[in-house]
Amino acid sequence: SKGGAVVRIPTLDVAAILLRDEIFPDDVTARDLEAKFRKDFPQSDADYDRMFVFYDEDSTRIFDDEVVVQDYDAAILNSLVADITTSKALPVSPDQPTQMDLDDPILTQVQKLLQYGTSGLIFSGPPGTGKSYYAKRVAKHLVRDAVADIFRVQFHPSYGYEDFVEGYRPDDVAKSGYKVSDKTFLDACKRATDVRGEKRFVVVIVDEINRGDPARVFGELLTYIEQDYRDEEFRLPFSGRPASIPANLILFGTMNPYDRSIAQSDAAFVRRFDHIQIEPSRETAEKLLEDGKGFSPDQVSQIGDWFDSAQKILPFGLGHSYFSRIKSIDDLLLVWRYRIKPSIEVALELSDQAEAENIEKSFQALVRRLEGAADAN
Repeated sequence: SKGGAVVRIPTLDVAAILLRDEIFPDDVTARDLEAKFRKDFPQSDADYDRMFVFYDEDSTRIFDDEVVVQDYDAAILNSLVADITTSKALPVSPDQPTQMDLDDPILTQVQKLLQYGTSGLIFSGPPGTGKSYYAKRVAKHLVRDAVADIFRVQFHPSYGYEDFVEGYRPDDVAKSGYKVSDKTFLDACKRATDVRGEKRFVVVIVDEINRGDPARVFGELLTYIEQDYRDEEFRLPFSGRPASIPANLILFGTMNPYDRSIAQSDAAFVRRFDHIQIEPSRETAEKLLEDGKGFSPDQVSQIGDWFDSAQKILPFGLGHSYFSRIKSIDDLLLVWRYRIKPSIEVALELSDQAEAENIEKSFQALVRRLEGAADAN
């Protein structure tokens, strides 16, 4: 367990390995394998339920008539997706890790939802919490080719179906002067269809997914993005061609639910996605400051204290990503003036302005303490 996420061990996965040399009758079931596992490795029901989870599977997927000698180390290595360290589509900056911690709580949630069968995931939270960062990093972790297998768009109020799925575009050859062109989503569907035999994922990332009109952008796709309708054929409205959405296409979105400049998201749209909330994290903010190597542990702790106090005043919190490139007090002052302070003023513009002044005074006091500690050193 980590970050509130608890992962239990699939019983059949362990039993199939530990009992691989056992001989079972022809009519054996997954339940029989579980029973044999529990008999050979006795434990209380409470301990078993705490550590293991049982998924009933078809016996033909578990038992084989022939004895197969398998190199498990080689099989594990072969199944892993190599991390992409360079990519024209998603450049990696020097201050970002090229590998994702497999115990990362966000990655753990994504993997659990993918196993359960999700129609799409939305990374939701206030500005500065790393929603887009997580969407990109998780996508890169899931695909085999970050250039070919990841598609990115950004929604805005004037964005429509003809920009996302298919629409008419000028064409000198066509008699009408126009032709129907595939757009990002259909391109991604084609790619997913091409690689599905290799059991590969293709990811579509939609930044600020709630800034577009869902009914206008998705149209009939609102139905067919659901897992129950994947691979089911439907007709495209402009071209009239048959189309379907492959099951190996994953849709990621990022959303700031507190953005007052847009209308509330369509309920039918929201319920088709699983939502992963990304909250401001003092731990992450301090880790970013430590990585910058510009502050002592005591100074990092002082900034963390101020970060916590700001969360109590701001209605939606202060994102930790503001601290991602801060390596000195001068950097901190620069980020405060041009990024943090304007965000605070917008967040508190309709509430008590005294609160904004209190945060600024507390920040100035923080800077004085940091400068005092720096002079002492």
